[in-house]
Amino acid sequence: MKTKMKRIILLTLLALCSLPACLFSQVTTSGTDFWVSFGNNYVPSDINMQVRIVASKTTDVTFTFTETNTSYTFNVPAGTVYTRVLTAAEKASVHATGTAISSKSLRIQSTEAVSAYALNQLNESTDATNILPISNLGTDYYHMSYRGVIRGQTVYKDGYIVIATEDNTEIYEGSVLKATLQTGEVYANYRNGDATGVHITANHPIAYFVANECVYIPVGTAACDCLYQQMVPVNAWGNTFLVPITKRGKERVRVLASQDGTVITQTGGTIKLDNGNYSQNSLALNAG
Repeated sequence: MKTKMKRIILLTLLALCSLPACLFSQVTTSGTDFWVSFGNNYVPSDINMQVRIVASKTTDVTFTFTETNTSYTFNVPAGTVYTRVLTAAEKASVHATGTAISSKSLRIQSTEAVSAYALNQLNESTDATNILPISNLGTDYYHMSYRGVIRGQTVYKDGYIVIATEDNTEIYEGSVLKATLQTGEVYANYRNGDATGVHITANHPIAYFVANECVYIPVGTAACDCLYQQMVPVNAWGNTFLVPITKRGKERVRVLASQDGTVITQTGGTIKLDNGNYSQNSLALNAG
């Protein structure tokens, strides 16, 4: 009898720059239909929001803003990168600022397969994410993030954003129904602390984004950064990962389990995790 391999998700958290690098073996970023929304940065206003389209074949691309029901189409030549810096009105229509249901989403559609990326930037706080096509979305997600920073009376929040790709999409956190959404609608949820391990499910495929306003990685460093990353569904997780090496010589890694009794083997020993639990380690890695 074959033993079913248990799946995990791994994030490498890079100190100071705070950019999660996720390794997924069963997901492609190439497609023709995408959804995206933007979360908070440490200052809620004046965020630079960009969308970038990478085309291997000449293609027409259409941006449709759900809240305003406006769209425009442009051409991207083969082998080029198109960068769209969102206007103030466009930013307002895709910025999910608080715990609420809204229509703050952008749909990206193309006539040929492209890859799409989103950038959330402020002075000294920047993060970017790939955007997954609808064909690679799912209904079962776990949150992976970090503890929001507390500075005096200011508490920065961790959060998530989900976008419905079909009508009558029910969003559950654990067993609690949080929202029922129509196509293109957004449910955002922000909270104090670290929401890592929160389990989000839906009855139809959703786009799921981590949206943390400000973190210190590791805790106690002198500068914060936002975290902004689209997550992949559990069915696309794997069980073998390579951790990229930076010049800092130490990598901060979080591993989260989707099933009880998951045994994690790494250089130096093993870890046992249950469903929704995570382990964090600082690994000293050499490029040799």
